[in-house]
Amino acid sequence: MCTIYKRGNKYLLSFSMSFHYLFILERTNKISTVALMIMIGDALHNFVDGISIGAAFTENMYLGISVSLAIICEELPHELGALV
Repeated sequence: MCTIYKRGNKYLLSFSMSFHYLFILERTNKISTVALMIMIGDALHNFVDGISIGAAFTENMYLGISVSLAIICEELPHELGALV
């Protein structure tokens, strides 16, 4: 989900996967290259995590649960680090 807010002379782009990422846009309405790389990389990372969980559950229920727990343990500090 992507939402654009206007505050004064600046625009805020809110991009949400599991947490909200705010990127400040200049008056030219362009997203900086670094912000675009972060959004694409995070989307690809979450997509691969989802495919991994689906493949693990297809193989075996216990494998799916263990992979899900491993991804939760990996994603929690990853997403909390994005907020700080």
